[in-house]
Amino acid sequence: NRCGFVDRRNRSTQSEFKCLCCGHTINADVNAAQNIKCRRSTLRYKKNELKNVLLKEHSKKCPSGKHFSIMVI
Repeated sequence: NRCGFVDRRNRSTQSEFKCLCCGHTINADVNAAQNIKCRRSTLRYKKNELKNVLLKEHSKKCPSGKHFSIMVI
């Protein structure tokens, strides 16, 4: 939720979330709840469009700036 980086590998276990971009660590369920709260306005997008929208948002907040060009489908 902190930097917006979207990747399945961020959630290594059912209860642990660690962002591969910024290193933010939090309980996975708490992170999911925060994401749902923040993404209510993105519900109008289809699933295949949503990842691109989220990655564009991440590119604005990314501390490293290295993920956006690699990840966009």
